[in-house]
Amino acid sequence: PLVQHRILQTLLDVSRSSQTTFSSKMLRHVLSILVSTKIPEVYGMARKLGLSLMERELFSKVISLDSSVENGGEVVQCQKYEASLWIDGISGEMIQELVTMMEETKQRRVQHKITMSQAWSDAGMGYAMPRLGVSSLLSSSICRLVGAAAGKENISPFSKEVSLLLVQLATQMLLFQAHPKPLAAIIAFSVRD
Repeated sequence: PLVQHRILQTLLDVSRSSQTTFSSKMLRHVLSILVSTKIPEVYGMARKLGLSLMERELFSKVISLDSSVENGGEVVQCQKYEASLWIDGISGEMIQELVTMMEETKQRRVQHKITMSQAWSDAGMGYAMPRLGVSSLLSSSICRLVGAAAGKENISPFSKEVSLLLVQLATQMLLFQAHPKPLAAIIAFSVRD
């Protein structure tokens, strides 16, 4: 346990000091330690490292249709909050599915950006879409889940556990944001699309 704690501490220090990017494999392993350890010190260090890795994985290339930084402070807080929701909501059975979802989301970045633009346009707000305070992983996954529930797919694209986590995350993020309209527009669009 002490060795595990020190290894995690070293990885966290290296991650913070050099902005070294670790692969999603590292996140998978840290999440496995997080959900399996019963030692509070190891859990705490795994959670800190997991949060750092999750934030980088989710927000390394933030999707923004508006280059202004008007709500930048809120966006940063939303990103940290979302990363903590993913970390605190994950179970051992979900880790592989989550990593797979992250990889799929990276492959569909352009498609997702187009969908976001269409959703905002469809909402008819009359002003430019502010920076989205949630990850493309959450917004695209909740769109797929809502689309499946609306009858566009025969089966859910996710396991029951991940589906429940997505609903919880989307609900929490809608409540947490001072400006939830962009996320709400995306969800509404996925029902009508």
